[in-house]
Amino acid sequence: MVVTPVGSVRRCVCATPAFLEAHAKIEKPSDLADIPFIQLLGLMHSQQITFGITPSNKVVTLTNIRLSTNHGDAAIAGCLDGLGAGLFLSYQIQELVAAGQLQIILDKYEPAPLPVALVYSPSRRLSARTRTFIAWAKQHLGDRVNTL
Repeated sequence: MVVTPVGSVRRCVCATPAFLEAHAKIEKPSDLADIPFIQLLGLMHSQQITFGITPSNKVVTLTNIRLSTNHGDAAIAGCLDGLGAGLFLSYQIQELVAAGQLQIILDKYEPAPLPVALVYSPSRRLSARTRTFIAWAKQHLGDRVNTL
């Protein structure tokens, strides 16, 4: 298989400004332990989040999950409705953060970014369509995931 790196995507904890005002100051990962939280199952397979990219990673067990779903739009809607803070991929919340509807918190403790790559079978005879798609996807996916 041929792997063409495109970029990486951040995993960000965020909440609405109103939610952040209503809850105690969230300054370190352990502050998340007891606040209402929205679990996006694709990013969190348990009630734990591992923060940091060093050997001294901090694991936080969340005890107040209000919504657990495998659908990103539902999780983001719950976050926007003030049900809790949530962990999302940066491209999922990029426009909402830019509009001021969501605020990223704990960014200095973020989990390591996830790599994004195009993977395809090697061939000497890639069709013109396939080559064109790979070039287009590399540029556009790179622009999309390497923001925020």
